[in-house]
This record gives sequence, structure tokens and C-alpha cells, in this order.
Amino acid sequence: MTNLLKIELKRAFTGKWFFLALSIGLMISISHFIMQTTTTIAIPEDIMKPMISPSVLLASWMGGNNYNLQGYLLFLLLPLLAVMPYVYSYYQDKKLGYIKNILTRTKPSHYYISKWLGVFLSAGTVIIVPLIVNLLLFMTVYPVMKPQAAASYYTIGDPSMLANLFYQEPFQYILFYLMLAFIFAGLIGTIGLITEFFTEYLFIVLMTPFLLYIFSATFLDMMKLEKYSINNFLRPSYGQGNLTIILIEAIIIFSLTFIPFIIHGKKRLDY
Repeated sequence: MTNLLKIELKRAFTGKWFFLALSIGLMISISHFIMQTTTTIAIPEDIMKPMISPSVLLASWMGGNNYNLQGYLLFLLLPLLAVMPYVYSYYQDKKLGYIKNILTRTKPSHYYISKWLGVFLSAGTVIIVPLIVNLLLFMTVYPVMKPQAAASYYTIGDPSMLANLFYQEPFQYILFYLMLAFIFAGLIGTIGLITEFFTEYLFIVLMTPFLLYIFSATFLDMMKLEKYSINNFLRPSYGQGNLTIILIEAIIIFSLTFIPFIIHGKKRLDY
């Protein structure tokens, strides 16, 4: 299985769709940095003012506030970017007889687990790399310091999830949200695999996770439960959510994608 997984990961991370999705994410990320730094300049005199943080790094990067267009756009397009890199390779494997060929040399579960992991890991990567690049770019122009609660430009307050972690260990806070974005982007990407059970059309495969993402956000907003929307709780600046609910949502998506995909493979329905 190790060799097969290496093959799937190489296919996932070297394909043109992976680079296309990653390029879109990086264009959004870099454009935000350029726009932000050309219109806002850090004022050195602020360092001398009491009760004012000399660093706006944590409030300026793409995940640091709720009002920047690029951050909103990246998280809005998350399902589309997550599905693009490698999901459609499953349909191509069926069409070209690759699955039938590979299963003559290995167990079905090995192929399907490797395929699921390839989709999951590539989907997560195209989302967190733009976020990391954006953060690193801002670290080149703003000093890295802990946030001060007295500063007015931070959106994280006492009611926020992990607020204490944000003010005490801000980079652990960011790391947590990067991991969260990676996991949910990966899980959302694998929804496309299940969609391919029912259709071979690329447009439908791409749009199904996106429509489910938007529909769930709209429904939860109508029910006054917007803090449980994936589109909201993945954003570090939103600060809302519940760790238990987030874990439950992750388990549900995992159960609805991984288990049916493996069972489907064991039944040998692809050839």
C-alpha cells in the first residue's frame, strides 16, 4: 500500500489541476498583501504610545479580520478549490481501466484508501498554502508581537472560541486554525468522490460540494446557528464556534465520504 500511496500522492501533487487551484489561491493571497501594504503603513510612533500594540500583523493578514475581500473570497471558494486538484482522477481511472489494472496487483482497499488520502491531502494543501504565504508576507513588513486586548483592531474577545490562546500564544492559535482549515478543506474535497458515484460530469462534481457548503451556511444562518457554519468557524478572525460541534461535523463528513468510498471499492463496482 505504501508504494501505491506514493504513486497517488505524486499524481495528486504534480497534476495541472493541483497547480491551477494552488495558483488561484496564491493570487488571492498575494493580491491581498499588495493591496493592504500599499494602502496601510505601519506607524513607528505607535510603538511609543501606551496601551497600543505596535504590531497589527495578527489583524492585518488575510485570516486576521472579517472585512477583507480576499479572505472572504478564499473561504467562499474553498469547496471549489478543494475539489479541483485530484477528485476527477477517480473518474479517469475508471474510464481508462486503471482501477481494473491496479487491482490485479493489490487489494481494493489499498487503492481506495490511497485515492481518498490523495484527494484529502491535496485539497487541504491548496487552501492552507495561500494562508501561510499571506501570513509570512505580512511578517516581513510588520513586527511579530503578542496582541494586546486593549487594541481596538482585534475581533477576538472574551466570548470568542480560544480567546485566551489568541492573546497568550497567538501563533498556536493560528496553527490551530490552519490545521482546522486543512482538515475541513480535505474532507470537503472528498465529497466530490462520493458525487462521482452518481455522475461523470465534471461541472456537477465541482459544484456539488460548493452548493452543499453554501446551502448549509444559509440554513444555519436562518436558524440563528451561523457560528456552526463551516464557512464561519474556519476563519481565525471570526472566533465563533464550539469545539465539540466542530469535531462532530468533521466526523460526520468523514463518515459520509471515507466509509462509503471504501465499501464501494470492496464491492468492486468500478469495473
